[in-house]
Amino acid sequence: SAIDSIILPKELKAIRATVDARVLLEAGFTSVREASNSSGVGLALKRAVDEGTIPGPRIIVAGFATQTGGHADWPQDVPLNWIKESKKGRIVDGIADCRKAAREIIREGYDFIKIATTGGIHMERSSLEAQFTVDEVKAFAEEAHRAGIGLASHAQGPEGIKIALAGGVDTIEHGIFLDDETSMLLAKSGKISNDYRITTWG
Repeated sequence: SAIDSIILPKELKAIRATVDARVLLEAGFTSVREASNSSGVGLALKRAVDEGTIPGPRIIVAGFATQTGGHADWPQDVPLNWIKESKKGRIVDGIADCRKAAREIIREGYDFIKIATTGGIHMERSSLEAQFTVDEVKAFAEEAHRAGIGLASHAQGPEGIKIALAGGVDTIEHGIFLDDETSMLLAKSGKISNDYRITTWG
């Protein structure tokens, strides 16, 4: 649950994740993508697999960022400092803050950056609500591309998808509530992904 992701000890999440990694490998998965690091242990798990400490598939991990009141800033009845301390994702506002968050994510060694340009279907507010400005997204894109990594956007509604595309993201994740106009933009851009496909950036 959303509350569990905030209050469960990170050590317990890490132990459970090692079991999940083994199960994935035994099921035949050779590569998986952790597209939000909502557990807060994805990067450590990746490193443990890479160094041979635990068995698991190759793990591609995203560092995640959202705006205040955005996709990862929920449940809204939980104090904001709890959300920030849970490390579900960075909560940032404004161009300078977005650029700094991107640089911190890159410094920590994530494989790509994921941001949210809309809400989500499980949030208290509408999942169609657009989040971040085009200029904020551009700050993330500039820093990601300078470092040679990709930028993905959680985007379910049309306006947030348009913001993400205009800001220079590499992939759109989900795209659940597309309209005809946005579908055409996505088709032309080739920047749509889903939860079942590894996306890599050249």
